[in-house]
Amino acid sequence: MKLLKWLDDHLEEALIAIIICVIALLMMTQIILRTFFKASLSWSDETCRYLFIWAAALGISYSTQKGIHLRMDILPNLVKPLERPLMVLCDIVLTAFALYLLGPGFQVLAQLAQTGQKAAATRIPMYFIYASMWVGLVLSIIRVAERYLKKLYFLISRREKAEE
Repeated sequence: MKLLKWLDDHLEEALIAIIICVIALLMMTQIILRTFFKASLSWSDETCRYLFIWAAALGISYSTQKGIHLRMDILPNLVKPLERPLMVLCDIVLTAFALYLLGPGFQVLAQLAQTGQKAAATRIPMYFIYASMWVGLVLSIIRVAERYLKKLYFLISRREKAEE
């Protein structure tokens, strides 16, 4: 149960940290090989590029979970009574946009899987690279739903305590 709680709180954060560490190690290795040994890895640049794409896609979900995604907050800051309704509206728009992109995104993934296209240097199937955005969007939808389920649970439990 502790592991599930930890994953719920830190999944994206941990994956992004691991990805960034791998990118740093690969880039450092490439620099050392080129500088001191006049050699290089043929696949490291491409791997770093694709790992960065995955980190960015996971960042969508991470920022959604933490409530730090980009949004216009000038109006909520100016008119405090509108702050909560506007934040709810932001979550609705984010969820609607993510849901809208899932359909075409899945079609692209299916098409790439069908064609069997692979990356040039690493031979990684391209659908794996493109799946990053789809995973980020699905996790974002889950994080928004999770936020409101927690709020609902809190309200219900508070109401039950008040009735006792």
